[in-house]
Amino acid sequence: MTGKKSFILYADLIHTLSKLPDDKAGQLFKLILDYVNDKDPEIEDLLLQIAFEPIKQQLKRDLVSWREYREKQSENGKLGGRPKKTQTQENPKNPSLISETQKSLNVTANVNATVTENVIVNDINKSSNEDTKIFINANNQVLTERFFSDENTEPRNEIMKMLSVSADDLKMWSGKFNSHLIIEAKKHQTLNEWRKHFASWLRIQIEKQTKNTQNGTGKQKPANRQHDYSQYKRPANITGTT
Repeated sequence: MTGKKSFILYADLIHTLSKLPDDKAGQLFKLILDYVNDKDPEIEDLLLQIAFEPIKQQLKRDLVSWREYREKQSENGKLGGRPKKTQTQENPKNPSLISETQKSLNVTANVNATVTENVIVNDINKSSNEDTKIFINANNQVLTERFFSDENTEPRNEIMKMLSVSADDLKMWSGKFNSHLIIEAKKHQTLNEWRKHFASWLRIQIEKQTKNTQNGTGKQKPANRQHDYSQYKRPANITGTT
C-alpha cells in the first residue's frame, strides 16, 4: 500500500475477532499491520488464513477506491482546479429558478446519500454473515479431524455401535452435520460438545430415515383416485433441517 499513511479498519471486524482465541486475534491484527505496510506476510495457520482473507480483499478494494480518487483529483488540478463562477451565479437574473434548481439538487443528494448508506450497511451485514459461516466451517473441520483421529477411536466406535452405522457412513453423516451447523450458525467450543451434539443429531436422522422407509413399503396407490398434493408443499420460511 505504497503512498498511503492510513487505512480503514471497519467496526464489524469485532464479529471476527470475538470468535478467535486471544492469541489468534492478536496474531491476526499483526498480520493486518504487516500487510498494509507491504511486508507480504506468509500465513501457515489455516484458521488465520481463513480469517485474514476477507479482510485482505476489503483492504484491496479500499486501495483501488483511494487511487481512483487521487487520479480524479489530479486531473481536476490539471484543468485549473475548481471551476470559476458563471455570470448567472454571480449576478442571477432569475433567482427563483436557481432556488428551485438548488432544491432539486438537494433532494437528489439526500436520496443518493440514503441509498449509499443502505448499500454500505447491507454489504457490511452480508460480509459479517459470510465471515461467521467461514469461521463456523473452519471450527467444524478442526473438530471433525480430531474426532476421526486415532486418539478418538473408542468414542467413535461407541457411536457406531449404538446407532449401527459403518465408519464410511459415519464420515458421510459428519459432513451433513457440519452443513447443518453452518445453517443454524452453531459453533461448538470443544470436541466433547461437538461429539454429543453429533450423536444426538445422527440418532434423530436415522430414526427419521427408518420411519420413512417403513412408511414407504407395502403401500399401493388407490386406483382412479385424485390425490391432493397441496399437503406436500414446502413452507416458504424453512431455512434448515433439525
